Amino acid sequence: MYTFEMTLFGWSGELSLHRINHDMYEDLMNADEDDAREKLYDLMDWSVPIKSDIGNHNEGDYFYWHDGDIECGIRPTNHVYSVEVNGKDIDITTSPLDLFPERTEVELENGYKESELGLLQCIPTIGFCSFEKGMQGSYTIETTDKEFDISKVEVDVLHTSFGSFIEGYYYDGKEMEQKEYPEGDPKNTEVNFGYLPSFQLKNYREVA
Repeated sequence: MYTFEMTLFGWSGELSLHRINHDMYEDLMNADEDDAREKLYDLMDWSVPIKSDIGNHNEGDYFYWHDGDIECGIRPTNHVYSVEVNGKDIDITTSPLDLFPERTEVELENGYKESELGLLQCIPTIGFCSFEKGMQGSYTIETTDKEFDISKVEVDVLHTSFGSFIEGYYYDGKEMEQKEYPEGDPKNTEVNFGYLPSFQLKNYREVA
């Protein structure tokens, strides 16, 4: 058996979903686009008191963006600009932007539009995503191959309203073991709100 460690560099995202109450949701829905955007970004900034009244959150209240998390995690994306295997660069200059083929896909809308199932079966939700550029993590595989073949790498992908995130890496059908987790410099942050249908929350927890 041969052991290879693949380290990826590119984009990853810290995705946080958490519950809000119906009053907060209705307040955001009834605001005009600019006002709603301002209120959403006030929620996202945990370093200062909220500047706007949102639902039952009064002006001056502190609101940390992980309060009431449904789910939170840092996930890599398929936007890779550099790959190292056992410390040596792998040439990917002729590869497409989305480097690895998708092994399976999980569709998840994150509830940022009303579900056909109706609002009573849904959870009012706000989602935050901070995109980062840097090391996307390291993954180890044991194989009978003497040479690492990057064409044998496939990924499980979770599609969300914020973008597509990788849930697992596979080499020749065998899942790689994650050794190091993504870390990088924040470059962009997005925030959105809506209803998360209960069946999607169940699916999200299963794949997260």
